[in-house]
Amino acid sequence: MGMEKPEVLLVHDNAADIELIKSTISALYKVVVAKSAEDVAQLPKSLTPIISICNVGFKEAGGLLVQKLIKDYPTTIHVILTDMSDTQKVVAAVQATKAFMYLNKPLNSLNIFQAIVVCTDKHKQNVTKNIHQNIIKEDLVSIERQLEEAKEKEELLQKKLEEVEVVKEDLMVKIEESKKIEYELNSQISSISTQNKGLHQTIDAISAENTNLSRKNEDYSQLVTRLQVFPHQLISTLSDILEEHEQFYFLSHITSVREIVTAMAKELGFESDDMKGLLMATMMHNIYEFNLPDVLKLAVPYYLEENLMLRYFRIFNRTINKLGNIEYLQPYVNIISQMWEHEDGSGFPKKLLGNQIDIKAQIISIANLYHNFVYRAHPAQYKLFTTKKLVTQSVVETQHRHKEALKILQRHRRWFATNVLQTFLDLEKDRTCPALMPKNHELILRLKYIDVEFVESEINHHLEEIAYIIGKPVDYKFDSSEHDIQDDIKFVPQVMPISKIKAGMMSIGPIKTLNGIEVVPARTVISKEIATKINQMAGKNIIEEEIKVEIPIMI
Repeated sequence: MGMEKPEVLLVHDNAADIELIKSTISALYKVVVAKSAEDVAQLPKSLTPIISICNVGFKEAGGLLVQKLIKDYPTTIHVILTDMSDTQKVVAAVQATKAFMYLNKPLNSLNIFQAIVVCTDKHKQNVTKNIHQNIIKEDLVSIERQLEEAKEKEELLQKKLEEVEVVKEDLMVKIEESKKIEYELNSQISSISTQNKGLHQTIDAISAENTNLSRKNEDYSQLVTRLQVFPHQLISTLSDILEEHEQFYFLSHITSVREIVTAMAKELGFESDDMKGLLMATMMHNIYEFNLPDVLKLAVPYYLEENLMLRYFRIFNRTINKLGNIEYLQPYVNIISQMWEHEDGSGFPKKLLGNQIDIKAQIISIANLYHNFVYRAHPAQYKLFTTKKLVTQSVVETQHRHKEALKILQRHRRWFATNVLQTFLDLEKDRTCPALMPKNHELILRLKYIDVEFVESEINHHLEEIAYIIGKPVDYKFDSSEHDIQDDIKFVPQVMPISKIKAGMMSIGPIKTLNGIEVVPARTVISKEIATKINQMAGKNIIEEEIKVEIPIMI
């Protein structure tokens, strides 16, 4: 079943104009006509037009009708029709009615269609803006809740401090009493020489206490040494567990990303401390993916539909927040939390800009995206993988995916700091980093059993070690029952109108122009850019109006 057409409300009483507008846009939009103010008042409450077109020269006060429409449909993009030739008067009418734009009579199909396209784009921008505002509101609510919790903890701490002060005062009284007793004892010792034997016993006790203190100092030194090396050991072990349980990569993801990151950091002149922090974050940069269902593990989140993208970053944020509670991992978790942010502020989840983003996060981001584009199974391969338990990637396909990955990164160069992206491109051009050289042999990917209980046990074991070393429990426990690892993906073939094509679908055959020129190869995952491109071509009658695609759905 196809999706319902978006609605366009037309408030006009000229039959010729009404027919012209309907014939121009009815293939893509549902046109609802109101020929009078009474018709407008009787419109159903369920009507949700994305665009309204109202004649301001209406015999029933068109300007007031436009203002009513704006009040009744605040999210609709409003257009006025006018036959005024004076531009200043037209602009004044737009400003007075608070409409988005105007159309001059006489009408023709071209200016009608152009106005509809502009208004549709404006409506999509407004929808996207509202989504971002909702995410920000959720973040603000979370921050306010955290502040309230912090305030409660502060009040509790203050109460404890007051209790400590009371104990301290009591202790000081007892110390004074002890001093008086000590003075009396010393007086007695000086006057009774027969207590020498007891004095020697006291000295022996003090000597034993010194020995005990020396042993405790040695234990403390060993603890300090363990604390210095433990974060690296923990992350190294977690990295080994994650790498062993990678499912959808033709080549080891963590090892390859680490190799690219190391090469880029050396070219950028990283000092040893910064290099260590970068590599520690790299070794666990994809820990959150263990919690993702297959449909999200195979995706670049920016190309997902809105509901799936929100789900992706909900899981990402949940993992980051929990790991951030572990003090020894915080510096590296902070880096990972920014790996989906963009230099131009278009990234997620916080839409950071420029210098707000750690350069180490950008390095990991580029290396991670490149390896995913080239060596992670794409949806067509995944389908074979889940049915035949094995999928291969030819040398030609690897080289093609390598070239496409470079094109994508350059097309989105505004996502990254110029020097960081250029360092990556120079490394690839100079062929000095093996992980950036396409493999010249066939790659094989086999189905791997994931022992979830083993992973859960291993991670929790290391968290218990942290608790033992720091002497307090860690506020995080891995529980596979909370995660979405049981989700799966199914591909459903469907003939779709070009206007309904969305990112994440996959072309079954090649998409060609009417004269036979291939513009999208077969088995291509549709990105937002490809969807926009073929929609534009369909609008110009360059390609067919319908194509056959496969749609990924959750099962």
